[in-house]
Amino acid sequence: MTQHNNQTSAHRFRSRFSLFAVLTVLFALLCTGRLANLQIVDGESYRRQSERRVYRTISVPAPRGGIYDRFGRALVINRMAFAVSLDAYLLPEERTNEILLSLLHILGDTQLAFTDSLPLTAQAPYQYLEDAEGSSLQQNRRAALLSRKKLEDTATAEEAMAALIEDYDLENYPAEAQRLLAGIRYEMELRDFSVTNGFTIAHSVEVELVMAIEERQELFTGVRIEVVPVREYTTSLASHILGRTGPIPREQTESYLEKGYLLSDTVGLEGIEQSMESVLRGTDGERRIEQTIYGREADVISSVEPVAGRNVILSIDSAVQQAAETALAETVQSIHRAGLLRADRRGADANAGAAVAIDVHSGKIRAMASYPTYDLSTFLSDYAALLADPDQPLFNRAIAGRYAPGSTYKMVSAITGLEEGVVETDTVIVDRGVYTHYAPYTPACWVYNDYGGNHGRQTVVEALQNSCNYYFYEVGRLAGIDALSHWSSAFGLGEKTGVELGGETAGVLAGPEDREKRAQRWYGGDTIQAAIGQSDHLFTPLQLANYIATLANGGTRYRPTLIEGISSYHSTQEIERTSPEVVEQLEIEEENLQAVLAGMRAVSEVGTASSVFGGYPIAVAGKTGSAQVSSGTANGVFVCFAPYEDPEIAIAVVVEHAGSGNGVAPVARAMLDAYFGGKGDGMDEVVGELTLQ
Repeated sequence: MTQHNNQTSAHRFRSRFSLFAVLTVLFALLCTGRLANLQIVDGESYRRQSERRVYRTISVPAPRGGIYDRFGRALVINRMAFAVSLDAYLLPEERTNEILLSLLHILGDTQLAFTDSLPLTAQAPYQYLEDAEGSSLQQNRRAALLSRKKLEDTATAEEAMAALIEDYDLENYPAEAQRLLAGIRYEMELRDFSVTNGFTIAHSVEVELVMAIEERQELFTGVRIEVVPVREYTTSLASHILGRTGPIPREQTESYLEKGYLLSDTVGLEGIEQSMESVLRGTDGERRIEQTIYGREADVISSVEPVAGRNVILSIDSAVQQAAETALAETVQSIHRAGLLRADRRGADANAGAAVAIDVHSGKIRAMASYPTYDLSTFLSDYAALLADPDQPLFNRAIAGRYAPGSTYKMVSAITGLEEGVVETDTVIVDRGVYTHYAPYTPACWVYNDYGGNHGRQTVVEALQNSCNYYFYEVGRLAGIDALSHWSSAFGLGEKTGVELGGETAGVLAGPEDREKRAQRWYGGDTIQAAIGQSDHLFTPLQLANYIATLANGGTRYRPTLIEGISSYHSTQEIERTSPEVVEQLEIEEENLQAVLAGMRAVSEVGTASSVFGGYPIAVAGKTGSAQVSSGTANGVFVCFAPYEDPEIAIAVVVEHAGSGNGVAPVARAMLDAYFGGKGDGMDEVVGELTLQ
């Protein structure tokens, strides 16, 4: 009986085990089938769904308007390009440094969209960067760094770097990587990188690099690839005019936010890009998107298209601008080379200058060149070298360079004397070589200093033709400094013109008022020096060009402008043109005006500029100037207008340490060639002949 019961129990156990085994196998098959269905049949669909879990509203930047010259030649346009950005919403904090290093390794020297503003050397032992002459940029950056990191003003560069290493968790990285990461992390901090404010690392990225990043999404969590409009410079011309774009300056964030900008927006930083920001900027659109955990866009839920900005049509003529920049560079370099061969080394220190051409009937600027210059398309990569260059290529000498006008000022003295009635057009003043009225202060005419002679009997036309200092000493003494100052101001000298560029300087108008500001006295001898364009006079090339334009058109002073008009983004043909703005109308007796203009014509025909313009097919009226400076060779200044009978264009050229206005006149000739359709024939020979004399 017991054996039977045992057999029955064993049978039941085997039956239950078999049932359990069958059920287990069926369950395993069911799970396997379900997994196969999930992973193989519907795997891709479910993978996409699992990734679609971040919903974002992204601003779509509007294309900026283009910038064109007066004939519709493109200077700055947009092109669509890839940009690499960081998204703080998705970027894992603990992997930020790793991701940044990997990104920089892939991107290399491509178009990085940020500058390293850490004022520290690139390698240990770390030192603070020094400022270039006349700059306080690095000093300001140092102060900002120490303040932000809560360090004492006496903290060393090594101590500042140690603080950065600690803040950004860089202890486990080699020194080279520490400095690289500190630079970009500090810039991200300055740019307020956050969930609401992204950070663009690079723009105009090649498609191969984009693919290298996209293929490794799991490594680059929080890295976003965007297709955005970027600025493309179709020319290397007019860099000081065009300016550049970039992130909103930190000190201006509040004002931009009040205008509706985002902190991540790109704005005009300099030049026309800055001054015409409200015209060039469009209205951003937006997209509501689904985004993967890696930052890739999965789907667009809704979108509002951006509205492009409008085009700015400049008054610049690209042909004249090209001639100005090329001739200015060639002339400076030629004078420098010739100076190296001279026994007295005169002109060997020539290194910089500016040239401006302006329409005499509207104030519209046809060319504005500053040398040395730079290339906007490589600005970021060249920035450190540009900043350190002692010749200051970033400095726009055309509007911010302050130069004594030398003898080019004598037309102001002539107008002053004639209009104030101290001389007539036929009044004769005898040049006796040495001017003795203020003895023992006895300045001499240049012809006496150079040759021991004098010009003899001089009328106003002859005095301008011969640039007779003695004549204008006497006119200045008789008219007085107040009258000279009045007429100088009437011509716009010593005051800002209001041109649409930042950084313009007013210069200095010599006289008692300016001296009082410096707690100094004004003497009679200062007046006669002011009358020949020396003393304290300091004017910009743009002021000089506009003064000549005012003379040439009979006394109407316009506000100089770089803007021809505005057009829609998609057309440069239909232009809303700007109207000339009259600043002042000078009342000058026709006889007096014609005498002064005749004197300028004689300068180009038989006087000090005749070696450049003698036989020129277009009648040119000009004036040369040699302006003494505190050290080195005198500056060379030349002004002119043409045609003499029916003026259209006025030009001013200044070359630092050129020695004479005669030596820089070829720049004006090249600009006139371009304006009137010439080819600059014989310029090389003219430059060589003048600078080797």
